[in-house]
Amino acid sequence: VELWEQILAYWRGHSEAWKLSGLTQAEYCARHNISLKNFGNWRAQLKRIALAGVDARWGHYPRLRRTVADVSPR
Repeated sequence: VELWEQILAYWRGHSEAWKLSGLTQAEYCARHNISLKNFGNWRAQLKRIALAGVDARWGHYPRLRRTVADVSPR
């Protein structure tokens, strides 16, 4: 397994564990000795990867803005 895949798995695991924990991000990070800033940055990167694939770059394509489809009634 590539190092990048291990890193992604680590942060995906923490992201999922946080969602299930019922804690705030700050509380979760404090309990697990994780930088809150790093946690937020990695959660954003995981969202970019989900939208653009593994070639998503930090802070670039795609921007995570709401689109008309996101806010349109269904």
